[in-house]
Order: sequence, then C-alpha cells, then structure tokens
Amino acid sequence: MKTKPGTARLVPTLTILLLATACVAAPTWLGFETLEDGVPTVRNPESPVYGETLLEPEQLWRIGGDDDPEETLLGLITDAVVDEDGVTYILDATMSTVLAISPEGEILRRVGREGDGPGEFRSGQELELLPDGNLGVLELMPGRIVVMDREGIPVSGWRLFGDGGQTGMSHMRHMEASGDALVVGLISTSFAEGKVVIRNILGRYGSDGEQQVAILENSEEQSGGAIRLSIGGGDDFAGNFTTLPDGRVVVFQKAREYKVEIFAPDGTPERVIRRDYESLRRLDEDIEEARELAAELASRFGDDGGDNVQEYENDIAQVVARADGELWVLSSRGVRDCPSGHLGVFDVYDTDGRYDRTLRIAADYDPEDDNFLVVGDRLYVFKQAQNAPDRSFSGGGGNMVAVVIGGGDDDEDDGEEPMPFEVICYRLP
Repeated sequence: MKTKPGTARLVPTLTILLLATACVAAPTWLGFETLEDGVPTVRNPESPVYGETLLEPEQLWRIGGDDDPEETLLGLITDAVVDEDGVTYILDATMSTVLAISPEGEILRRVGREGDGPGEFRSGQELELLPDGNLGVLELMPGRIVVMDREGIPVSGWRLFGDGGQTGMSHMRHMEASGDALVVGLISTSFAEGKVVIRNILGRYGSDGEQQVAILENSEEQSGGAIRLSIGGGDDFAGNFTTLPDGRVVVFQKAREYKVEIFAPDGTPERVIRRDYESLRRLDEDIEEARELAAELASRFGDDGGDNVQEYENDIAQVVARADGELWVLSSRGVRDCPSGHLGVFDVYDTDGRYDRTLRIAADYDPEDDNFLVVGDRLYVFKQAQNAPDRSFSGGGGNMVAVVIGGGDDDEDDGEEPMPFEVICYRLP
C-alpha cells in the first residue's frame, strides 16, 4: 500500500494523475469468439488483458511435521473437504482413516478404518461431502464409494450404474458433488474371449447410483497379456474435470491441447476456452525416470508395455473453479516457471472465458515434494506427498488388471530419514 501524500502536494499530484488517465486507453482483449462444431468457442491470445497479480493467503493451521506440538502422526494425505462450519476432513490413505479438524486446527476425531465392511476401506483415494451431507470415500479398486456420516457411523455406500451393464470391474478416477448429484469419472472393464473392453465414462449420478446424464464416453479393446490401466498422463476426461457451483462441469481432457470444455448440468456442450500455447517438452531427466518406471512395471507384470512415455508435459495440469465463476488454469509453464515459495502461475479466465490475468499464489510449497488442493476458499498443502512410494492395486479374477499410482523417490539407499507428512491450511480471499 502506498503512503498517503502530504496535503500540500495533493492537488498537483491528482491533476497529473487525471491527465495521465485521460491519455492512456484501457487494456483491450485481443481474442475473438467463434463457433467450432456448433459450440461457442473463445479463442484467447498468448498474453492476458492485464498483468500478473500476487495472492498471499492467510495460514489458518498446520498439523504433522517435526514442529507439531501434538506430534500428530500422519500417513499419506490424498484429499480434503471443508463443511459449512469450517471443519476440515482429510483423507489419510495410508492409515485408511478420515481426520476431522476444527477451524483452529484441533483434531476433533478420526473416523473410518481399514477393512472391507461398512464404513471401511483399503485403497481410499478421494474424499467428498456427498449431496446428503455424509462423507464419501472413493475407493480406487474395487471401484466403490464408502459412505459414513460425519461421526463415522456407516451409511449405505454408492455403487454406480449406467455403464451399459458391461462392467467386470470399475475403477473410479475422480468425483465431485454437484447440487443433488455426484459427478464421477470412471473406467469400466469387461472381459470376454481373451479380450477386455475398456470404457471411459464421465457422468452425473443420483443418490440411487443411477446415471442421470452421460457427459462424455469412449471405449477401446485390448487383448493379450496383462491389461494395464495407467492412471494419469495422456488424454483423460475421466480424471481431468472439476465442477462449478451452478452444476456445470469443466473438463480439460487433452494432453497436448490447451482446451477447456464447459458442459451444462444436462451434459450439453456450453462453451470451449482456448488460448495460443506451445506444448512444453519434459526435462530429459524426467523422461528417463519415466522410462525406467515403465520398464519396471513391464517387468513386474510380465509384458513389454511398449515405449508409451510422454515426451511432453500436459498443456494443462489443473483447473480450479471458483465460486464467482472464474477459472484458474495451471499450465505446464505455470508449473515449471513458478518461483520458489509459490504454488504456480495460474491463467485466470473471467466468466466469459476471456484470459484476464495471471495469478501467483504464495505458500509454503515445494513443487518437487508437495501437493496442493483448493477447496472453496481453502487452500491445502500436503507436505511430502510426492515422496510416497508407488501404490499398486490389481484384481480381475482369472484376468489381471493392474493399476499403479506413481509416487516419488522412495529410494531407501540415500541414507536420509524421510520427512514426515504434514498438512497446512490457508484461507483464500
């Protein structure tokens, strides 16, 4: 904030400022709008209308880590939600529990436990406040949503229908509550005569598990050897979406195409947002590391796997939908070019889909080690989350389906003790 000038200089200073304002035109958006395949499309230039802004959120609390006076022991934290009273619920995937945390950072209770019974789960990946107010844990494999109330009392879980009845197994990718429904992306597999049909589905589901709306769908066949479902990387609409408060669904499915698609609650394509963008090649060391991981998985599951390692980063890493309708898009360059101590450089689009400005968010965050999540007006930083070991899940009876979630560097020979997991909560303005 600027210091208020002295009274004697106030009038001439104002005169100069007014004259300067009169001579400088307001910034102009240099994009255009058109129709592409019948869908209104906003074409944005490479640069925004305005420059960069800095956001410095207020830290509310932090738990875990070496400096926690309560010595809270945390496993790998993968997701968080916040309720209407400001209570945060975080999902500990390692310990198969959900922690309820007060607005002041006090742990109120732990609910859930490892197992296969009511209110129990083993491969919890995501957490959501369901439309009925209960907590839902997305269990990656087998695909189901384990439901409990906020005190941990089990409630009948969700099993989703509407995938054509062909499912031999479901692998849920991502879920978000939207009004009185749940938007879910999943992969379904069905086996027959040595082949597997893999269907990617993004739909809106009611509380009875029935699909209300099919938003996007595709399918492919695979045969021979183990069938591997790689979570993340490449084109993916089942995992790369978010929802706006009014029920619209925002999808960023293309790996090498800066394209954001917005669907109405009934699944109708409503708008596409694009901007001029050159794909960013991955660093050589990252490509080599990915090839080593692919070779390890091929050896582990008994097939050659092929060389399907991506050479380029996904153009869009993440989209945050804000309550006012703004979209914050984190591009591959927004990740790589971000200065230390910041989350990333986001491209901000207004409610008309126009590239308005860039936004840099300051936080205690290390892109090599940590993950972050924006939920409403809360920002959560999960310290050391990228350094968790790989997690593998497999099943399918006589057939084998292997799902591997890549972690970080779990080399035990580096001679260093791993840093403890920690969660930091901020309030966004």
